[in-house]
Amino acid sequence: AERTAASVNEGYRTLSDDAARAAWLLGALAQDRMLDAQALPAGFLQEMFALQEEVDELDGAGADDARRTELRGQAAAKLDEIAAERAALFATAEKEAATRQDAATERLQAIQSNLNCERYLRRLLQRLDGLRDDD
Repeated sequence: AERTAASVNEGYRTLSDDAARAAWLLGALAQDRMLDAQALPAGFLQEMFALQEEVDELDGAGADDARRTELRGQAAAKLDEIAAERAALFATAEKEAATRQDAATERLQAIQSNLNCERYLRRLLQRLDGLRDDD
């Protein structure tokens, strides 16, 4: 009973979290394909480094509430954009899986990269929220 309850709880957590659900579906679709678990889209790191530097400045110089709110809004908007992109990638990957294996693998890698972006943005948002909590 304890193992079943743990399994049900894990399933609930996976289904109730969009990123966890996407990671599970990605694993199911990828099957034995090797995906780069660290890949990020071109330009993403540069964009995030710029945001991270601004957060560092806020952290070191006493938080500017207006700028922190603005940065949080930028990161949240990017997170929404990534989630919408992931939905489109999944729709295309499912269609390609049956017809074009090479294209499906590329699309699955794009989904993996998308999930990596989301993890990065969520950590940035947590950091911004932590600055607010420290005030």
